[in-house]
Amino acid sequence: MRAALAQLQARTEVSMSNRVVGPYLPLVLSIIGALIIESGAAGQEGVSAELSLVPAGAMQRAGYYLPQRLTLSRERPKSIRKEPACKHRPLYGVISFGQGEHGVPIVLDEAPDASEARLYVDTNGDGEVTEDEKVDWLRRASKLKDRAGNDVNQILFQGSVRIATRSGDPEERRLGLGLYRFAPETARSRGLPEDLLLYYRDYARAGTLKLGGKEYTVMLLDERAAGHFGTVMHPENEPPRVSLLVDRNGDGRFDMRYEQYDLARPFNIAGNVYEVDVVSPDGATLKLKRSSVRVAEVPIPPDLSVGKPAIPFTRQTLDGKTVNFPGDFKGKIVLLDFWATWCGPCLAEIPGLVKNYEKYRRKGFEILGVSLDQPGQAEKIRNFLKERRMPWAQIYDGKFWQAEIAQLYGVESIPQAYLVDGTTGKILAVTPELRGEALETTLVKALEGLQKAGETR
Repeated sequence: MRAALAQLQARTEVSMSNRVVGPYLPLVLSIIGALIIESGAAGQEGVSAELSLVPAGAMQRAGYYLPQRLTLSRERPKSIRKEPACKHRPLYGVISFGQGEHGVPIVLDEAPDASEARLYVDTNGDGEVTEDEKVDWLRRASKLKDRAGNDVNQILFQGSVRIATRSGDPEERRLGLGLYRFAPETARSRGLPEDLLLYYRDYARAGTLKLGGKEYTVMLLDERAAGHFGTVMHPENEPPRVSLLVDRNGDGRFDMRYEQYDLARPFNIAGNVYEVDVVSPDGATLKLKRSSVRVAEVPIPPDLSVGKPAIPFTRQTLDGKTVNFPGDFKGKIVLLDFWATWCGPCLAEIPGLVKNYEKYRRKGFEILGVSLDQPGQAEKIRNFLKERRMPWAQIYDGKFWQAEIAQLYGVESIPQAYLVDGTTGKILAVTPELRGEALETTLVKALEGLQKAGETR
């Protein structure tokens, strides 16, 4: 039917463009109209699924989260009828959560020097924060290098909790939230407010959905951690409210690059475009309908595991030179390093990168950096590279997480790296083997292989 419609439309367009308008045009147009109506009706065919609750542990299954911000204050919320006896001057906040978005009060009892802290959450919604599930509010301390190369302490508190979406919810229906907070000094060093608490959804709905004749494993995510799934629409410049993850390649994982779909937008899977019809507030029922909107299907990217070819590209570096990757590195091994000046774990890796670059450069080791810094940071990056003694080439386009090379390689978190044989273009190692002390071990092995390959050529 659609093929017939397309042929009639094409013939009519040709006839009209040649100004051949005969007595049969009204009939042709009426046929086209009927076909459009029929095609539109067929386009309303939908699919539906009943999804099971995953009350906790969904963040790991999804592979990512979108942190939500809560500003804390010294003012006690009126919804707190009874609070714990705090050792220190408490901070308060209220998380909007559940159908109807009732407030979930929290109390943070934190020492001024962040040497200790306890977090209390009104998980059952009765206004008494003292009788709820205990939050294991763990303190984690680590050292990072600041811009001057000095060791600085980083203190992070984190924990998890399960909250009722409405009063009287049984335990198995409570939804998990992950929470974390940087200590005031650490927050200042990161350019964050000192009174900030961050949280994210650790719950989801999961099941299977048949799309285009094929059954897929899916997950439904309440990205805003609001405790309900019924609101999917949002302004164009905001992140998703509700996402649908579809395991398109059947590998048992979800990849944000090509398996995450914002339900506020039509999306294409296997040549069929769908849009949301119904999402029940609790996320148990999902219905999609066929959409008349044209949307391109996001291609599944190539496999970037060890032994597979790296994706080639040509780009301009910060110093204005053109680099052809990996072709410009024949006879060498090259580390393609995705990083940013704002990324704490990336900064922790820099001393090791510098040490190994200086030690093994003459033996055939090179680095090509790709910065995921935000717009307008070129001069800042140049100064940073000079301060940290990082002389290797850097690519920076100012597009943050949408950096072109990062998109090409499907970068979802940093630091991320690939060690590539510049001659064969094949990937020799990936991130876990290229961090910390493991980096030098991996390099030595790769350089030995490079030397042997050179001897046999």
